[in-house]
Amino acid sequence: MQLLSYLKIQSALRYKQALNSSLFPKREVPIKFVIICSPRTGSNLLHTYLNSHTDIISLGELQALGSAGFQSLFQPKHSFIKAIGIKVFYEDLAEETNRKELTRLLREHAVKCIHLTRKHTLRQYLSLKIAEQTQQWSSGQLLPPADVIHSVPFQVEAYLQFKYELEQTKSKVQSMIEQQPYIHLSYEAIDRSPIEELTRVQAFLEVPQQSLQTLLHKQNDYSMSTLIKNYHEVVDFVLEEEKALQ
Repeated sequence: MQLLSYLKIQSALRYKQALNSSLFPKREVPIKFVIICSPRTGSNLLHTYLNSHTDIISLGELQALGSAGFQSLFQPKHSFIKAIGIKVFYEDLAEETNRKELTRLLREHAVKCIHLTRKHTLRQYLSLKIAEQTQQWSSGQLLPPADVIHSVPFQVEAYLQFKYELEQTKSKVQSMIEQQPYIHLSYEAIDRSPIEELTRVQAFLEVPQQSLQTLLHKQNDYSMSTLIKNYHEVVDFVLEEEKALQ
């Protein structure tokens, strides 16, 4: 199954590369989108799924696009490409220049928004801390990765501050996009029902329905007692928080 997914993904990527490097006429892509999210919400997963579609180009993170930034959405592509998008983190929108430019694009160019969030804030926080510690932000390869378990110390005060700031920013982002074409996706829904959720996304982006693939593997899918080094010290808080997040 992994080999089949790999071949389909490589085929789609090479097909799009060939089209866009050819001498065929190019034009502005009609559908433009942004994936707005915070880290560890499944944005790499969604990005790779979308890039396996022959009619979609997902360019990746705003910061990685350098000086081109949001203008990358207006780069001419082959007429077979129906949708082009980039990933924008909440922290990108903390910069006034980025926030104003996105607001302008939403208003003047009807850029579509995919607001990606994660319901289980505690797992998101732990995933972020482990990624910062290991510098492993995704796991994508033909063969499943070795079963290496990482754990981090947990500080209740730091987590509560993270959760508060996340909710505040999420609310601001929602207010920014709610008058524009947007859909809300959650990490949990994509993990639980990928076909259903990706069907929604493709309909939203107005592209033909295709079976989308990814090589990314789930990271840190272990119990709280395994992921938290000092679990015995914070067990009561963790159990209550998990109950509240269900």
